[in-house]
Amino acid sequence: MIQSLQTERHCIAAALRHPNILADVSTFVKEDDFSETHKVIYSVIIDFLAKDETISTFRVAEKIQNAGISLSKLEVSPQDYLDDLKLITITEQAAIESFKELKKISLRKELWGLGKSIQDAMTKNGNMSV
Repeated sequence: MIQSLQTERHCIAAALRHPNILADVSTFVKEDDFSETHKVIYSVIIDFLAKDETISTFRVAEKIQNAGISLSKLEVSPQDYLDDLKLITITEQAAIESFKELKKISLRKELWGLGKSIQDAMTKNGNMSV
């Protein structure tokens, strides 16, 4: 599967460090552009943005835990994971570029899935030998 956890981590770090860019990047990056764990985190951050509430690692981790959302792929608590991400140094411009790269990766993943579906359908219908 096409994905880049490193790019996703940079995007979450950017959202925590530079929440002022989220109004712009949220117009083209959606929750589904992230893998499972980062999708949950980004969704919580965007929810705070929509409600014009302060975004902090503590508040994001607290909301995840209070909602009973499992981030089972993490081997640490949500708070520790978010604190670790916030240590990533990223400028606003690099942050925007990370979100653009994430969208490119997401589009590639979507196109790959579409191509795979077409291939499977053609193979099933006997129109293509694999």
